[in-house]
Amino acid sequence: WRKRSAINVVDEIEFYIKTYGVNEFHVEDLNPTVDEKRIKLISQEIIDRGLNIIWKLCSGTKAETIKKEETIALMARSGCNYISVSPESGSSKILNSMDKKVNREHIRWLVKTMKKYNIFSQACFVLGYPGENDKDRIMTRQLVKELTVDGVDEIAIFVITPLPGSSIFDNFG
Repeated sequence: WRKRSAINVVDEIEFYIKTYGVNEFHVEDLNPTVDEKRIKLISQEIIDRGLNIIWKLCSGTKAETIKKEETIALMARSGCNYISVSPESGSSKILNSMDKKVNREHIRWLVKTMKKYNIFSQACFVLGYPGENDKDRIMTRQLVKELTVDGVDEIAIFVITPLPGSSIFDNFG
């Protein structure tokens, strides 16, 4: 992964607006918010150029990388109206197995804050991870309920699909 500058990203957006009349962009970068300064620069560049677009983060960005309300507000002002986050599981045991750092309270804060700025929210979960049991699924269901109360717009549930070469592939026989 190589990060592109904010100007380069917005130059491409502007090219598609002018060339093809595109006004909605689905960003498929797996971690577009990993550099909070960069996502703020992209948002500000869209605003500064007066680009009237809608843009979405559709690939389950890491919730913990969006740390500040001002970032969400700026993203919303620039036309971002959808963010998908991936808590994956409500079970700390499963999250540890995935080597995934998820702060439950931060995800809840993020969903509430996105709701405040009219950004549609999706939370993605994975079932069937090796070692998952009924207790883990109950914890996931509890987090889904909490996020629903917090205002999440959409829950996506996936069944684990181990790909050859992935760290968990050999756990499936």
